[in-house]
Amino acid sequence: MGKRKSGRWLTMIALAAVIGWPTYQLYDWISAKRETRDAAQLLYQVALFQIELLNSSLQSAAGATNTEQLNALKQAVYSAEYAHERLVLAFGEDRLTALSSMAEMMQWIMRLQLGGSREIRPEETGALKETGVSFKALYDTYASLMSSGGEVIPSKNDDLIRIDRELTGLLRGKRLK
Repeated sequence: MGKRKSGRWLTMIALAAVIGWPTYQLYDWISAKRETRDAAQLLYQVALFQIELLNSSLQSAAGATNTEQLNALKQAVYSAEYAHERLVLAFGEDRLTALSSMAEMMQWIMRLQLGGSREIRPEETGALKETGVSFKALYDTYASLMSSGGEVIPSKNDDLIRIDRELTGLLRGKRLK
């Protein structure tokens, strides 16, 4: 009878291992996916914060009188571009678009500052205001880009693509004048 009891215990332990190990593996896999999604959601919040700072800097830059006052704007563009690039890497370009308007904005600001510190001309002030209005639409779309589950909303990404193209065209036109 002692051999039978030990045989049952061994069978129960083996059965528990056969059921328990895959269950543990499945739980571990689900937890890892959730952590990745949480990290992507946090990265999105950082990128959104940088886009918000850029939007604020653009609004402030419309009142600049000297090209040297655009340094904060240039830094905000760089930070927002960097954060968004990392977000694109996290989600993939098939799900989230890269923003070419950021690079174009950086080129435009650098062109304005190329001659050193000088007064900003009225047409450049108007261009800064126009860019600020256009970028506000990009910011508003960016703010609603992610679902509560941490996924990119495809229709919002499509809106982002459209607004980015318009803003890129606007900035390219300003830069080439």
